[in-house]
Amino acid sequence: MRPKTPHVASSAIAYNAPTLTDAILAADQIARPKIVEIVSSFPDGACLPANEHLSLQVADKRFGWYMQSHHGDGRIDVNCKAPRGVAEILVASNPLLYHVPQYFGHLGWIGIYLDIEEIPWDEVRDVLFEAYKLSAPKKLLKAHNFV
Repeated sequence: MRPKTPHVASSAIAYNAPTLTDAILAADQIARPKIVEIVSSFPDGACLPANEHLSLQVADKRFGWYMQSHHGDGRIDVNCKAPRGVAEILVASNPLLYHVPQYFGHLGWIGIYLDIEEIPWDEVRDVLFEAYKLSAPKKLLKAHNFV
């Protein structure tokens, strides 16, 4: 019988240790607080820590993820819900900013790179707000005249 090993801890080390460069850490220092600021401005919006990532939520329902070098990809990005078909349109319009994320892309999610030179924060906020509205309770949306 093999001894139990801390799978998550060893995976985190194996995936992230070689990719946390100074550039990634610098991008994270800028992007993480900005994403928290944006999501916190939405009624009942919250960013909950999940290892080195953040879960973006409204009323205990997740609408996105802030990702720091997910599986060692060396990128800082946010992945969030979007209506089906929107991801492909956004990627075609700006492939340096947008991407179709692994695992959730087939569900219509959109990825936004946050480690590029110039980040259009108003555009990021708009995409996150649309994702937020897809998960927020209808009563909350009506109370704030979002529908």
